[in-house]
Amino acid sequence: LPNLYNLSITFGSRNVGMKYERSIFGMKLADAECLSQQLPRTETLTTLQLNENILDDEKVRRLVVGLRDNMTITNLDLSHNKISDRGTRALCKCLGKDSTISTLSLCDNHIHSEGGKFLGRALQSNIALTEINLRLNRLARQHASTSDVETLKCTASFSTFGALAPPFPNPQEE
Repeated sequence: LPNLYNLSITFGSRNVGMKYERSIFGMKLADAECLSQQLPRTETLTTLQLNENILDDEKVRRLVVGLRDNMTITNLDLSHNKISDRGTRALCKCLGKDSTISTLSLCDNHIHSEGGKFLGRALQSNIALTEINLRLNRLARQHASTSDVETLKCTASFSTFGALAPPFPNPQEE
């Protein structure tokens, strides 16, 4: 597909009604593997949207293999999935100094403090990323004076940085 610039995939089923089964939703491991094998071959693809696909850490690890060898994707949307710190660590392998990703959305995943640290380290050498969305994750440190979100902000210069504190306040801090 020589003219494919934007690829948006959401795995699911329409008009399910009473025949709902959780297994028919979300990307499977085999799907992630197939997509990963094709990513290095794309010459025009600039936007990859895989939001709301129930992507977990293992699926992200498979996708990263293809993303590392892709030099065209500039916008990556992995929002509204189940990516945790391990998946974030894997994703950081394609956010190094040679990365072309300028916009990254990881909002509404399961990323905690440890994942924020991985991102901070990866972004120290990254010059391409200008916009990152980490909203609705649990990046704030417990019992510390500064947060990983603040560390992330200081690591790289972003034109847009989206991150919110955890949605529920800690009653001990009030």
